[in-house]
Amino acid sequence: MKQWDREQTNRYGLLLVTCIVALVLALIIMGIISSQGPFFDQEWSLGMETI
Repeated sequence: MKQWDREQTNRYGLLLVTCIVALVLALIIMGIISSQGPFFDQEWSLGMETI
């Protein structure tokens, strides 16, 4: 029974860590996109025009 409890705890812990990491990565990516959004938009539109 104790072994099973430990495995369940590890599984939930891993899930929690994965969720936190994903959330942090999403926030970082959103921050990068929002801070450099206009630049990316200009580059994209220029690239589309030249094609």
